[in-house]
Amino acid sequence: MSELDKRLQQCRRPSGPEGKVIGKEMNIRHQQLWMWGLEHIELMPGSTILDIGFGGGMSLQVLSSLNPEGKVYGIDYSDEMVKLARDVNKELIDSGKIQVLQGSVSCIPFKNFTFDVACAFETCYFWPDLIENFREIHRTLKNEGILLVVNEVYDHPQFKDRNSRYAQSTGMKYYKPEEYRNYLYQAGYSSAEIHEIPEKNWIVMIAEK
Repeated sequence: MSELDKRLQQCRRPSGPEGKVIGKEMNIRHQQLWMWGLEHIELMPGSTILDIGFGGGMSLQVLSSLNPEGKVYGIDYSDEMVKLARDVNKELIDSGKIQVLQGSVSCIPFKNFTFDVACAFETCYFWPDLIENFREIHRTLKNEGILLVVNEVYDHPQFKDRNSRYAQSTGMKYYKPEEYRNYLYQAGYSSAEIHEIPEKNWIVMIAEK
């Protein structure tokens, strides 16, 4: 296995010392993507937000800075990322503005109608069942709650070779914009808005419960 393949596999579920390095790199490299995605929604004051698959944990800090009167919860299934996120966000956790938990998108550890907004940055490629996982998020959203999904990879002919390599190394799955839209409707969302930057292969999905 090449070094590139090893690094790509760490993106799926970072672990060990190398996983911690990958998590820290995510915190830096993904910030422009996060901010572009977040431009497409309006966070109401005092929102309760869930970040699914927070990686290195900096996205939680970004969400908290945009939502100073509310609270941000994060779940990730990687032990290493939970530890890193707790270190990165120690002050915000101690102040009660952020809560970090280990958990999976397949069984989100919160009650129905908990969140105003749920976010997933660079993570839904690795979910075990996209429609069912969209449905599980739907369960936890309040009525008229918003799901925001932001990815830097989607099915586009310009990036076919690169994306195929990623998928081969990591097992990631990615789809065309209309396929994502259809999956969101199948999961029960009342609307699904999609925006792209084709030259970067970036995509954002905004779905309302």
